[in-house]
Amino acid sequence: MYLLSMKKLSALVVITGLLLLSTIQIGLAFTDTDYHSNQEAIDYLENNGVVGGYTDGTYKPNNPINRAEFTKIVMESIYPDDSSGSYCFPDVTNKWYAKYVCRAKELGILSGYPDGFFRPSDDINMVEGLKIILEAYEFDISDTYEVWYESYYWFADSRDLLDLINKDVAHNLTRGEMAQIIYNVEVYLAEPIENPTPDPSPEPEPTPDPPVSTLPPYSNPQTDWQVFINWMAEIGYDSSLIDYYEDKHSNPDPEYAEAMNAYLELRSLAINDDSFFSIYKNSNQGDQINLKIIEVYPTEPGWILERSSEFNAANQGLSLAEYLGTTEAFFATSLGREINIEVEKKYISYDDFFFSDDLYTTESDPSTFYVNGDTFAPYAVTEEFSEYQTIGTYVPFAGRTEEQQAFFVDPVLGPNEPGAVYVFMGGITPDNYAFEALNLYTLSVGCVGLSSDSYIFCSDAGTARTSFIHEQGHVLRLPHAAVYEDTNRQLGVPTVLGSSPDWPCLVWTNEFTHRYSPLERYALEPYDGFENEENAVNNYNEHVLCD
Repeated sequence: MYLLSMKKLSALVVITGLLLLSTIQIGLAFTDTDYHSNQEAIDYLENNGVVGGYTDGTYKPNNPINRAEFTKIVMESIYPDDSSGSYCFPDVTNKWYAKYVCRAKELGILSGYPDGFFRPSDDINMVEGLKIILEAYEFDISDTYEVWYESYYWFADSRDLLDLINKDVAHNLTRGEMAQIIYNVEVYLAEPIENPTPDPSPEPEPTPDPPVSTLPPYSNPQTDWQVFINWMAEIGYDSSLIDYYEDKHSNPDPEYAEAMNAYLELRSLAINDDSFFSIYKNSNQGDQINLKIIEVYPTEPGWILERSSEFNAANQGLSLAEYLGTTEAFFATSLGREINIEVEKKYISYDDFFFSDDLYTTESDPSTFYVNGDTFAPYAVTEEFSEYQTIGTYVPFAGRTEEQQAFFVDPVLGPNEPGAVYVFMGGITPDNYAFEALNLYTLSVGCVGLSSDSYIFCSDAGTARTSFIHEQGHVLRLPHAAVYEDTNRQLGVPTVLGSSPDWPCLVWTNEFTHRYSPLERYALEPYDGFENEENAVNNYNEHVLCD
């Protein structure tokens, strides 16, 4: 058993039994956590007074959290009113966080770095945070690995404590993930796994080393920002673009610089897994990147289907290869690699997946629909289907429950092909309802890209083709080009991932709507470099600048 002592459990601010049996009220706590993958965990901690938001009502779930803040939250959660001390590390004096850090050190929860420092202002990475939490909860973890963090990692992974967490050990935890780890531990304590998967052998088979990045390592924001500015000048971006970036970065609002610096960290991130990010970043010049549009059709008869890629091509007097070729060319310029896109058809039972009893129920009234007992208003449909009544199915993917997530990753739909876009082709149900495979932020047609799973989902084949490069940016870990999704605070020059109203001579051609900005391209550059860099830079300058 890996439970807390009864004394400590009774003192816990996060009361496991009470909260896990209650209903979380979605969307009431913070203005920026609706449909976030860590929303349930954030609400759980907020309802128990463990975390708070900012004065503007936001929580900023995607922001990093530093070592001092993280330690305070853990200590206040598990040891309320039991923290004291100061000057326990050379860099921990008598500041606000000293009592939490020093009490945690006294209890053996943390020990600092080998050089004797704690570095309270550094962002905390996944395994550092994981160790602190597991030690604070007094789990009995065997020390059988040469690398210090592996015992914590495999213990947590085998007990589902890393669900909805980026498992890259060097990944800096976000505020949302911090809440998620604590929540996952609470769920486990309430219902421990009887026979968890054994930890891997301490002597696993050797795996290939990840590629060594030839890019400059991320060191500090100001130094790396100047490296980026120098890069823009060296490869030929116009000085007006450079000046504009500099002005944005020096905005009096420090969050502009924070958001822009995040791209610099992404640039040198080395990952060796099956994600599309890894496949792309590790590709060599001359390699071809293969992508798919996977059209998912219902096996049940009587459906009126959405227009297919083949139909859209024929409607323009093109072969399917010609139709896809334009998108391939746009991709090739944006990503600096040869791109090949194919269309594949897949057939699944919509009744089993979209209308299964535990996920979807409806009553005779077509003005509402129900997901897991919650009622949602219906969404608009395309003009083509306007004569039909409307009924939807799922809440947006980012707000999925475990049951909904199980649907999307079901082996009948998968296995997932990194970088592919899945298009749900069901249009009108046999009962004459306009069917939306995904309720994409109140849009009847649209796409959503998920970097954690390398998934893109769309509800229309034509939209899939035109939105491919935008959603692929999200799969490659790029956010919308605004300060923490605030569309009123754009980060600069025009990009397919965000508008920019400050360029009066901008020419929005079909070609240019598929362009990433210089900062985004800098972040995404493969370790082996781009192909045709000069062409991409000249093309960007021509579309943005006045003659």
